[in-house]
Amino acid sequence: MATRRQQTMSKMAREREVKERRARKLEKKHAAAAARKAEAEGSAAPSSIEPWAARVAEPSEPAAEPSQPTVEISEPPAEAAPE
Repeated sequence: MATRRQQTMSKMAREREVKERRARKLEKKHAAAAARKAEAEGSAAPSSIEPWAARVAEPSEPAAEPSQPTVEISEPPAEAAPE
């Protein structure tokens, strides 16, 4: 029986890019449909397309894999002066 080979990082990256591209295309399609509908009704174009924009990540943003965790360092509280 053959063993299953592990999926490479480059293949996963390609598949992620395809998903993002398809999501952007669908977003454009929905925006165009909303614009056509608004034009047919005689009103201005919709001011916001947030429902579709919220589902799609920006392609310019890198993957959410920080190389080092972000740590905020606060200063210790000031001690009271001795009396």
